[in-house]
Amino acid sequence: MSDIFYELEKENVNEIKKVLKWAKENSRIIKLDVLNCNKSFRRKKADKTFDEVFNLIDKNSSGFFRIILRKDTNVFGLFSDKLKIMDYLEISIRSINVGSKEYFIFIYLDKKKLEELKKVFVIKEVAGKFYDEIKNNCRKSQ
Repeated sequence: MSDIFYELEKENVNEIKKVLKWAKENSRIIKLDVLNCNKSFRRKKADKTFDEVFNLIDKNSSGFFRIILRKDTNVFGLFSDKLKIMDYLEISIRSINVGSKEYFIFIYLDKKKLEELKKVFVIKEVAGKFYDEIKNNCRKSQ
């Protein structure tokens, strides 16, 4: 099954920050990364705290905000030290730029938190089922 993507009905900087605060409070894991293409093309652990990166979020970075229900994903190294396939919720934002550095916030939550998120914020599905339908149609035509 494909991942399912959601977006906020009212996607603006204030709403995005509210969702990120909520996600932080309900998270299992928070990852903060930084990319400095002047030094490397690989993201590294951020040199700032969550609050420092959070305070840098502006209108430019808000276009790169995502809510994703990850389906049937191997979570080795994230939630487990063994091979484990499961669904989980990912809420992330990128393009939080400071000079040549780009910061990323990844917040990982239990799948069941999606229903709680829907009770607090108005979100709508934007992709996922569509890809499953295409896959199923391709299988039928073979």
